[in-house]
Amino acid sequence: GIFKKSVSGLLSLIIIFSTVGIFPVSAKKDDVETDADTFRCDWFSDSFIYPFEYDDSYFDGSSFDYNHELATYALCVSFGSFDEEHKDGNISDILQKCGYEVTSYGYDTEGYDTVGVAFGRREINIGNEPFTVVIVAVRSGNYGMEWGGNMRIGMGENHLGFDLSKQLVIKYLNEYIAENPIDGKVKMLISGYSRGASIANLVAAELNDGRYVNS
Repeated sequence: GIFKKSVSGLLSLIIIFSTVGIFPVSAKKDDVETDADTFRCDWFSDSFIYPFEYDDSYFDGSSFDYNHELATYALCVSFGSFDEEHKDGNISDILQKCGYEVTSYGYDTEGYDTVGVAFGRREINIGNEPFTVVIVAVRSGNYGMEWGGNMRIGMGENHLGFDLSKQLVIKYLNEYIAENPIDGKVKMLISGYSRGASIANLVAAELNDGRYVNS
């Protein structure tokens, strides 16, 4: 298979803003400076500055147990998609601030059946055991025409527009792993907000039910 490892944890999150205690500070774009513990979410003429915390220990534990700190961090990662001018600039910034190597796909395209996704990768130790953490951040804002895919409901079991984007994320994941081989155990966090959350859930379902190994 593409992975020469066992997937020890898979977390998929539908992020609901009102349930998580993150409160932004708004400022005009030209007045914004961020430090190591904040990131910016650019939206129209304003930048929203979000504080965040990160620790490798967020990935210590079962993916069946809710981890509020990890959920909060995933929300920040999801909002990192909001950058009108540099597309993947903010998402790259927040992941790099936390020690992740970042590769993005699809951010230069905008169409009904497109999706942007950023992959962050970091080697960590849990106890005395090494893991590779892979963050799959599905674009969750500044979609352009991509948002039109929300209207492709279809007649199948899954929403057609989200399913098409799910297939594209899987394609990008295949390409990413082929270009960046991984040995050993992996913990994967799939994050998304709004449209991105719908796509992230479908991606996680395909990874969980085993179909991915045959793709």
